Amino acid sequence: MTPQVQATPDTLAVLDVLWANDADGGRMPVAKHAAMDRLRASGQPRAAALVDGLADSGGILDEFAVNDAFLAAHLELARLSEFVHVPQRMAHSLRPIVERLRER
Repeated sequence: MTPQVQATPDTLAVLDVLWANDADGGRMPVAKHAAMDRLRASGQPRAAALVDGLADSGGILDEFAVNDAFLAAHLELARLSEFVHVPQRMAHSLRPIVERLRER
């Protein structure tokens, strides 16, 4: 079993390396091995293996495969948010603290 990466502010998410934009905001092709190399350099071999599983053409990540990965991540996060209600719980827990700070 590969050990999990300790997340830090510098830890890359897989999605961070799948998308590139030019100066005008247009989407640019992403080289699969470059994306994998960035993840490996960050000590994230499991994340690199996920990218390795995405379709490519001539070493460039397939745009539709990248879109599917973004959509799958979004849908899973939305499902988890509904399941655990993290934002609502945080707001409920922080409300008394914020109210006390506003009274000062």
